Amino acid sequence: MGKDMIIKILQDQLEASNATILRLNITIQNMQSSFDATAADLKTTIANLEALLQERDASLTKAKNQMRGLSKLTEKKSERQKPQPPAPKTEEERQSEQERKAAERKARGNNGARRNMHFEMETVFHDAYPAGLFESPHKAMRKAVKEDRHLCCDETHHKILVKADDNGGKGSRKGYIRAIVAAHTGLACFFYDDGSHSEDVILNELKGYEGTIQSDGLKAYKKVAAQSNGKMLRLSCLQQCKRDFVDMKGNPDADEILSLTNQPYVNEHLHRRMHSANSSRTAGQN
Repeated sequence: MGKDMIIKILQDQLEASNATILRLNITIQNMQSSFDATAADLKTTIANLEALLQERDASLTKAKNQMRGLSKLTEKKSERQKPQPPAPKTEEERQSEQERKAAERKARGNNGARRNMHFEMETVFHDAYPAGLFESPHKAMRKAVKEDRHLCCDETHHKILVKADDNGGKGSRKGYIRAIVAAHTGLACFFYDDGSHSEDVILNELKGYEGTIQSDGLKAYKKVAAQSNGKMLRLSCLQQCKRDFVDMKGNPDADEILSLTNQPYVNEHLHRRMHSANSSRTAGQN
């Protein structure tokens, strides 16, 4: 690819970036309307919870009054029922109980700690953070992110815990999590499928998207763009494109291309500062 072609591509990208910034305010207004509707639903939910708490308080007050009435009745000696003291245990019963507790401790393990095991007690499980609690906000964020006409995509790996029996005796394995960032609004969402590195995760997430995606050279991003029938344009990561030209630093052509490549980042910084200043002035006027 010649120098003139690279310069033209960079200039076209710069013009597209300047044009899309004009749609930023409209996108923000749409998002504000969506958030306002969500806030209204949350207020209704809070009001319902407050009503339930008031009902609970009333029930507790009634129960306390009943307990005070019962306490007054039991204070009368003629009506008080004294519990019968338990019969003393025989030496054989004490020995049997000690052996039972020792067997329970041994079965439980716990590094030999000596403590009583109350297996007769009921066990109740509660989800502190139910998976569905954040489902609606996550769906709204994913929708808002993919409304942007320019997405930046990337992924990273991390260790995830697994059952050792299902993983060759190892309790962890490498898992992948992916991120999509809206270039103009700055919103981001993450998607994850049990740590899978399959290209189907990316193909399913970006299926039907129309616009520009910017990513590294991962094959899945090239494939999803190729399957979009021209509705999706894939751009390579400029930082990765710069690497070969950085290696040729000192060559006049390479230095010129590096300067042009850095210009969109300079313009982006200026756009962000201008938008931040405009937002501050608007807030001050309100």
